[in-house]
Amino acid sequence: MPVGPGEYADVLRALGRLLDAEFAMAVEVVVGPDGWDVSWRKKGLGSDRRHFEESAVYGLRSFAGQSRGTYKEQPGGGLAEQLRTLGQELDEEGRVLARIVQEPDGLLVTTSRGADVAERKYLDEELAAASQRRREGRPGASGEAPSRLTVRRPVNPAKIPTPPRAEGWGHDDDRGPLSRRLGK
Repeated sequence: MPVGPGEYADVLRALGRLLDAEFAMAVEVVVGPDGWDVSWRKKGLGSDRRHFEESAVYGLRSFAGQSRGTYKEQPGGGLAEQLRTLGQELDEEGRVLARIVQEPDGLLVTTSRGADVAERKYLDEELAAASQRRREGRPGASGEAPSRLTVRRPVNPAKIPTPPRAEGWGHDDDRGPLSRRLGK
């Protein structure tokens, strides 16, 4: 069964992670009846292409769910965050993905809903702003109560144990930097 609305955010995020790891640029994704064809150029290394059968696409989806919170994002979010945000938009709109083409300033996306086929350009700035809005709406974002794990309690400095002083390590007669004490 093909991936459809409601499932794109996770699948596209996992695909974006794969593409980020490949240092991909000029990405093209074509969704067909037998799977997803993904092609890209590697920075300075030529081009690459992969075909993901539907079962592999679902594997990407389960990988995305399992690795949630374990991935260190690239500065600016990278393709993982861009594609995730695009997937969230498609999921909300109930659109079926047909094609994504990465252009220098954004993603050109072809989708359908019923007989309605649409092509829309998602600018990088739009995707970054949408991602930021979604991030702010997540639990633990600024303005909300911190999670149980991030609660800070005041500490009485008098109760903090001090490390024992080691004799001969200069704790009692510290006269500045070691280089000055050694005459260098």
